[in-house]
Amino acid sequence: MTESLILQKLDRLEVQMDRMIKTVELIAVQEVRINSLDSQVKELWLKRDEDFGTNGVVTQVKNWQQSCPRDSIKETMTAQWALMRNSVNQQWVVIALLSSVICGMLLKLLGVLG
Repeated sequence: MTESLILQKLDRLEVQMDRMIKTVELIAVQEVRINSLDSQVKELWLKRDEDFGTNGVVTQVKNWQQSCPRDSIKETMTAQWALMRNSVNQQWVVIALLSSVICGMLLKLLGVLG
């Protein structure tokens, strides 16, 4: 009787050991994943620090944008737009004059005007 009881307890211990082994394996896999993610996060922070550091790309872009002469560019664009508008208006005046002269000549040719 005691022998069968011992065998039953050993079977239960084996089942428990199998569960513990599976749990330890699962923990080991999760630890590897966590360590991998941790190293990836550290790399991302290093890249971020490099980009936003004193010589980083983002800092250089910010400095370049701050040195951009926005107001003078706006004034230049406004002046160029005004010149272009005046030029287009003058061209339309010349087109209107030429078309009225051509219409007068056609009417004279056709004998409508005397």
